[in-house]
Amino acid sequence: MNLDFQLESDLASCIPKNFYTQLPQPLSTPKAIFTLYGRNALHGISPQKREILVPSYSCGDEIESLIKAGFTSITYPVHSNLEIDPHDLERCITSKTSAILITHYFGFPQSNTSQIKKLCEANNLFLIEDCAQALGGKLNDQPLGTFGHASIFSLRKFLPIPHGGALLINSPEIPPPQFQPPSNQASSFDLFLYLGKEGGYKLSISNIAKFLVSRISFSDIAAVRRKRFLLLLELFNCYYPNLIIKSVLEKNVVPLNFPILVYNSSKVADIGYQKGLKHIQPFWSYLHKYVKWNKYKDARNLKSKILAISLNHDFSSSQLDTFLEILSHSK
Repeated sequence: MNLDFQLESDLASCIPKNFYTQLPQPLSTPKAIFTLYGRNALHGISPQKREILVPSYSCGDEIESLIKAGFTSITYPVHSNLEIDPHDLERCITSKTSAILITHYFGFPQSNTSQIKKLCEANNLFLIEDCAQALGGKLNDQPLGTFGHASIFSLRKFLPIPHGGALLINSPEIPPPQFQPPSNQASSFDLFLYLGKEGGYKLSISNIAKFLVSRISFSDIAAVRRKRFLLLLELFNCYYPNLIIKSVLEKNVVPLNFPILVYNSSKVADIGYQKGLKHIQPFWSYLHKYVKWNKYKDARNLKSKILAISLNHDFSSSQLDTFLEILSHSK
């Protein structure tokens, strides 16, 4: 018997119009536009000029979505502490520059965000915040995503949902894009079919994801992530303080992962996988084509050295012992 599940259609009547109210600021209002992925949201931002400054330490997918939206990307340095120096940005600005993209890595705010905003205002540029790793975070009690003229989020990185992104537009000079809902058929497709055959970057969040979002408490998830981060921070302060990237967890930060710096993240992760540790991974280790890596030593080192420890998982004592043993033999 052939069963045709019309999930997108069937769920439409079960989803409250304000399904997003359990999400943190600034996504808990009707102002947010919900998309299939964060890259869809980024692709929808269209300032008038077309040159944008992008961070050297990057996934590559975000740059690709901007290029496909018509931008020319110009790379700027990201330093070994994952911070952006406004002076580096200033040196990269030309008469063609229209916008600056900054990334809040691992949920931690860029400490110079306010200065970067002032730099953008002084040069008539758009500031775009990449909050894909920073859902629910704040800087000086102001929600991340509200500093920029526009900001993007990735819900699926924090919530147990199959996909989900969001776009927040804070400037009347940026026109709100139109997105189309995925079809019933698309709901069973994987990422590549979504992007390639079922509407590409123009897809909105699905009813399946909306349904799940409306039944999830983000505050509970945030509390668990913070607790696990602090436990790992205490552990590494005792045994390997030199590996710690972020040594303080401010009260308004919701961490994505617990990142550490090791000599070779891919090799350490491979050893961990062989010993049954499935919740560690090299982070953004792929050297994508949009950056000239020989020019950005700090970013290239971050690509090869950052190991991300998942905060979606409670490690047992034996797993932690195994991990510490691996690190003790890593050189």
